[in-house]
Amino acid sequence: MTQSHYFNPDPNLRHQIRIINYSIEEHDFNFETDNGVFSKEQVDYGTHVLLKAILKDQDFLANMLEIEALDFGCGYGVVSIVLQKLFLGNNVFEKQNWTGIDINSRAIDLARNNAKRSGVSVVYEEADGIPNDYKLFDLIVLNPPIRTGKSIYYKMFQQAAIHLNKEGVFYIVIQKKQGAKSAKTYLETLFDHVRVIDKTGGYHTIRCQYSKL
Repeated sequence: MTQSHYFNPDPNLRHQIRIINYSIEEHDFNFETDNGVFSKEQVDYGTHVLLKAILKDQDFLANMLEIEALDFGCGYGVVSIVLQKLFLGNNVFEKQNWTGIDINSRAIDLARNNAKRSGVSVVYEEADGIPNDYKLFDLIVLNPPIRTGKSIYYKMFQQAAIHLNKEGVFYIVIQKKQGAKSAKTYLETLFDHVRVIDKTGGYHTIRCQYSKL
């Protein structure tokens, strides 16, 4: 399956802006979506599982006072907006700087609008993966595009490993039936510490640390 499952690259695709509602941890969010972006009707369940797992794991992150964080494959901005807002409310970090990267220009435009709508500051950039000369991050979060094939999302794992600070943390979510076990095995070639921290609804959330690259 091609990347068209995740977005339609046609710049002339008809717009159909809509607002979707999303609730987590007793907080309500509204996101602007459109034709041609992934999960335009509702926040993807895998993303929801990933967010819940990270929020449960936030005490693990609290030893970092300040973070540079990356929402990798950010779509219309759900992960970066929700985590920044809830981390701030929970006083997890003294300072957090968020970046979002996605290949889909339409999703990037939506993410910028959604950040303004939610009152958070995120730098969103259109890019096909993390540029080689890009900065390093303390936190990288990814719901990988599994249906594009291993060659694509394993490369994303590699890029995350390269751009993670020494003490940084990389979280991913993947369905068991879509290769969670083999993905974990591959991640163990990239990181010294790889642990499944949550199993919910057939999805595994994996936490990785100490890159070997």
